[in-house]
Amino acid sequence: MAFAENAISSGTKEGLVNATSNLKRALDCEMDMFFECINLKRIIDKNNLKFARKTQFLADIGLFPIESINKLNLMRNKLEHEYKIPEIFDLLIYYELVWSKVKILDLHLELLYINGEINLELYIKNNEYYFTMQHDVKECKFKFEVIDRTKGNENLTKQLMFT
Repeated sequence: MAFAENAISSGTKEGLVNATSNLKRALDCEMDMFFECINLKRIIDKNNLKFARKTQFLADIGLFPIESINKLNLMRNKLEHEYKIPEIFDLLIYYELVWSKVKILDLHLELLYINGEINLELYIKNNEYYFTMQHDVKECKFKFEVIDRTKGNENLTKQLMFT
């Protein structure tokens, strides 16, 4: 984040280009650290999941909405593939969004380690789920539980354990 902030403050075209790339890298790095901390990184690496799939997963489990990141990642893609330099105003919004996503991921990890558990209610399309993430610090185990509360599937439960 500091590299992006310094690049933005330079006010140059080079700074805008560098800030755009640095912001995407900062969020990607934070997501990778988050997945490493909850023992999912090896699954993500094994399946070669890219940025869009990682952000979609985090959106699906209710950590943050994805629409803003997708719109602003489009700006980064236009820079990378069409060589369109973003406007400073758009870049400042992107910076604040990435900063907030990084803080949200940090907070969830902190809550998980302090409380040992995070509970989220998820609404995906017309489906309702209850998601629990538990961490056993002594055993270094993670348990994920998803309860499908959609009509007709009340209390259908799936559990995953990672050690």
